[in-house]
Amino acid sequence: MQKLTSFLFVSVFLLAGMAQAAVPRISSTFKKQGQYLTEGVFTGGKAGKGFSILDIRRKLSKKTKRDRWVVEIGDVYLKPMTRDVPYFHVAVSEDPARITIDLYQVHRSKLNENAIREILTKSPYVRDVSMIYNSVEGGMNFVVSLVRPANVEVFKMPANTKSSRLVIDIVPST
Repeated sequence: MQKLTSFLFVSVFLLAGMAQAAVPRISSTFKKQGQYLTEGVFTGGKAGKGFSILDIRRKLSKKTKRDRWVVEIGDVYLKPMTRDVPYFHVAVSEDPARITIDLYQVHRSKLNENAIREILTKSPYVRDVSMIYNSVEGGMNFVVSLVRPANVEVFKMPANTKSSRLVIDIVPST
């Protein structure tokens, strides 16, 4: 009986590891790579003393049907930041169709939850947006429910004369 229990434990552990390895993971860079995912994870950014969200803009291209979201990042004092963006984890899921955006060490935002929801729900791809702010650990979590699965790419834009930016591109899945 103990051998059977051990065998089942090891089998479940190995299967879980294989399932985890099957999820595409991309480390986002400061360059658009054209690496779109319908299912997978984007990560990047750096740890720091604290960050803020200065603005979120979105623009829909009628020609390519690409919806681009640009998150402007500031320092903890709500001033434009000229370094890398805060550490982030963006998970894209096909079933249910959603994008989960985790921004770590983000302590403040010039936009409240209603303003963020109003901006993002104007996207033709978005059904609903919920936001959780963790004031103890300093982080923001956005769960963006999509109307249907979509292809997503995430990359960073350097802070030449502007603040650092995190860019999320969404296009229809084929």
